Amino acid sequence: MNGDLMWQDDPLFHDGLDDSWNIEAFSTPAFRLCGIAPVRQAHPFDHMDAYRELFDIFRPTIEQRAERLLMIEKPGARERRRKTIKPEDFQPFDHMKSVIPNDDGFFIGFQFQSGSVDLGTGDASENIFDRGPTKFHFWVGGVIQLDISVSVEDWKAGVLDVERLKAVLLRLPLGSAMGGYGLSLSEDFGNQSGDRLLPIAHRFPALDLSKIRYRAWSANREHDLGTYWIAGINWLTFVGEPFLAALGGADAITRGLPAGIILQQSECGVLFQLGDRPITGEKGQDDDLLPLYHALGERLKPKDNGHPSAKHPRVEIFGPELAKESLLWERRFYDGDWFKGSAA
Repeated sequence: MNGDLMWQDDPLFHDGLDDSWNIEAFSTPAFRLCGIAPVRQAHPFDHMDAYRELFDIFRPTIEQRAERLLMIEKPGARERRRKTIKPEDFQPFDHMKSVIPNDDGFFIGFQFQSGSVDLGTGDASENIFDRGPTKFHFWVGGVIQLDISVSVEDWKAGVLDVERLKAVLLRLPLGSAMGGYGLSLSEDFGNQSGDRLLPIAHRFPALDLSKIRYRAWSANREHDLGTYWIAGINWLTFVGEPFLAALGGADAITRGLPAGIILQQSECGVLFQLGDRPITGEKGQDDDLLPLYHALGERLKPKDNGHPSAKHPRVEIFGPELAKESLLWERRFYDGDWFKGSAA
């Protein structure tokens, strides 16, 4: 960006609220952490201390910025919504464990939300509050899903303890996690308007622009690894099981990486930090660090025709008419074709 204009101020993110499909109506630039894992590998009831620690890292910002709480405590039950968040709500994992039997801990979760989304019904009471940027979304379904974000301004102000965050990621048996710059996206934002994301993806190729549920897999496909893969690559990239074994183990994906990639390992997996700061990938701004993303992508790419690929695609984040572009973006750090002008 030029002068004092920060990336999150780019007009691409602020196209007005007059059209219900505009980007600004459904998303907000953010520092975003996404994670995904097999349910029985990373269920919160089995790893309470680590999940509590993760929430506590984000708690000060959530207490200050969150506007709504949605809690799902029983499979198929109507979610409990709160417009006023109470002090006792800031221990959500303990609350779930206290009201849900261990053997019934599926299809449950919670969302601390912010950012009103007008659904166009004419009734403001029906609006939802998940545009962000402040969000803590946790869901136990076919897989564990984490989607957490804070504003870019809060991130730059140092509200998150990065070393503490990295330490807790190494304690959680997630399959895959990634943290860095991206968009906080409303769940009501459908891929029918995903073409609005395409210019952003071209200008800022390192941004995370996909919903976490688009990266989920069906529990009955859990042993068919070729049909799903890691969440992706960002400034912080964590790789655990079953992906670590499929890639040949920690040594195979860490040996000989560029010095700018900081490595940490634990029993749960390998954590990569790509440079000293998160980036957007904007040309002329992040040219020194973007090669680290390609270097890691070369190590983490799916084998053969594995997911995401034409044979096993993900949801087309740019919409069904732009399926090719969506696939090129998903694979942008695995093969680099996105950067060769073929998606332009």
